[in-house]
Amino acid sequence: MRLDVRSPQHGTEQYGEVESVVAAATIDDETGDVAVFAVNRSETDTTQLDLELGGALAGYRVVEHRVLQSDDPRATNTADAPDTVTPRAAAVAEPPALLPISWNVIRLQRA
Repeated sequence: MRLDVRSPQHGTEQYGEVESVVAAATIDDETGDVAVFAVNRSETDTTQLDLELGGALAGYRVVEHRVLQSDDPRATNTADAPDTVTPRAAAVAEPPALLPISWNVIRLQRA
């Protein structure tokens, strides 16, 4: 599935200005559900994911949003603490909010 992603940018030491949001999407041929996978690479800014759906996807709505994120950007899972950072349900909103330094799965279904 082709996406046209337009994102704010943020500066990095190594790469200069980069897109804050990177995304990909798939459609399930059996159910028709769409899954959007979006990463917000900004360390400070929440970004709204504006989904402009047309054509065959007109009428689709967000039904689920899961996020992998921690308030501590250096948090990691270890053998002693395997659940330090875990996926959790996020508010189902339109547009979905992508927290700073987060990995998101947003599921859409035909209304």
